[in-house]
Amino acid sequence: GDVEARMVMGGLSFGAVMGDLALREVGALAIGSLEGDLSLRTGNGPVSAGQVEGDVSIRDVQGDVSLQMVESDLYVRGVSGR
Repeated sequence: GDVEARMVMGGLSFGAVMGDLALREVGALAIGSLEGDLSLRTGNGPVSAGQVEGDVSIRDVQGDVSLQMVESDLYVRGVSGR
């Protein structure tokens, strides 16, 4: 199902998510695979994802962003990292 998280300053790690992932004000993020859309706003730490089968929107992240494969639309804004 879908996952929503807000104001989690520790790191988050997901092996596989079978739905949408909506995150606001989180620390480091690692995703193995996601069968849905990813929405991340205001992150503080590195972001990595293996395979995302939906849209990806990443905004206002302080850290490196690494996405292996995005199968749909990608929107990135306000990232201070690589």
